[in-house]
Amino acid sequence: MIWITLLIIGSRTIAQKVLAGELELGVVGAKWNETGLEWKEMFADELVCLGRASPGSAGNRNSG
Repeated sequence: MIWITLLIIGSRTIAQKVLAGELELGVVGAKWNETGLEWKEMFADELVCLGRASPGSAGNRNSG
């Protein structure tokens, strides 16, 4: 079963929750360098999806 929860809070708060393992992924409107997060561009309007970096990955990938 998949559960989806919508939280409307700041991008940095979402990132902190992803890093803490409280969220599996987040969709945010800002992008910055953050160790432990991987960023994937989703839409042309600057929304990006982030998730905890997998072990052994660079972890700080930033496409822009």
